[in-house]
Amino acid sequence: VYDSYQAAIKVREDLVDRIDAESEVTPSDEVYVALSDLRTSVVQAVPNPEQNLARIVQYIPRETLPSLLVAYQIYGDAGRADDIATRNSARHPGFIMGGQQLEVLSDG
Repeated sequence: VYDSYQAAIKVREDLVDRIDAESEVTPSDEVYVALSDLRTSVVQAVPNPEQNLARIVQYIPRETLPSLLVAYQIYGDAGRADDIATRNSARHPGFIMGGQQLEVLSDG
C-alpha cells in the first residue's frame, strides 16, 4: 500500500535497479530473459494502473497555523492534519510555519 504516487514510483525504481544489477551479472541466458520479463512486469504493475493514488504537491501557508487549520484550508476538513504534520516533520502540529513550503497529498 502506497500513500502517494511518488512513493510507488520510488519502490518501482528500487526494484528495477535491483533487477538490472542481477541481469548484468548473470551468465545464464534463461535467467537474463526471466529477469527481463520480471522487470517489464514490475514497471507495468507498480503503481497499479487501476489505483488512483494521490500525488505529493507543494503548498505554502501564508502564516503560521495549526495543522488542523492547514488541513481544513486544503481539503475542507481537518482529517489529514496529522499527515501534514508528520510528512513535514513539524516540531509541533499546532505551529506549521508560514511562508515555508510543505508537502501535502492531492486527492487521489
